Amino acid sequence: MQMSASEKRMHARHQCETCGANNIAVARFCGNCGAALAAKNLRSGKRSRRKIFFKGILTLALFILVASVVMSYQLFNSTDSIKVSLLPFADVPSDHPVYSLCPNLIRIQAIGYRKILELAPYEPISAAEWNHALSAVARNLGRSIPGSAFFQEGSEVSSRSIREKIAAVAGKTENVGDNSRIKSFYLLERALFNKRPVL
Repeated sequence: MQMSASEKRMHARHQCETCGANNIAVARFCGNCGAALAAKNLRSGKRSRRKIFFKGILTLALFILVASVVMSYQLFNSTDSIKVSLLPFADVPSDHPVYSLCPNLIRIQAIGYRKILELAPYEPISAAEWNHALSAVARNLGRSIPGSAFFQEGSEVSSRSIREKIAAVAGKTENVGDNSRIKSFYLLERALFNKRPVL
């Protein structure tokens, strides 16, 4: 008949370091010489298993926390993906003139968020954000956009390259000046909707 874990512990021997006599596993003092037995041998298997389990849970929780922080940072700071919502931009008041620069692009959700719900108008535009705006116009208006107007994935966007892309869309050159998001979206609004927004 197989013994239980508690029975095995009872039958296990605990050797005295002073006289070498064998004692039962749960003994605190030697039955032969009366010397105190080493406390390290008194730990039960249940207690050590509980400690290992607790450490495992703690490690898993720490891993999940770190992974969440990394994913959140990537999601809200990456310019390779586009975040779009019907909510207004958190960093620009709803009555700010910036909304009148590209109302049609905002209406069809062609302008994505930068970081957490931010328009970040003066940050440089990324290739993914530019391409998203063109794709949204093509999808919502049924308009054909030439392939030369899109940026290669991950390519760097400069004021010169924006000028070239605007020429591919509108057939005319524009004075670009910089590669900020608001300037780029303003130029796209003019080129794609064939009118100058009211300032």
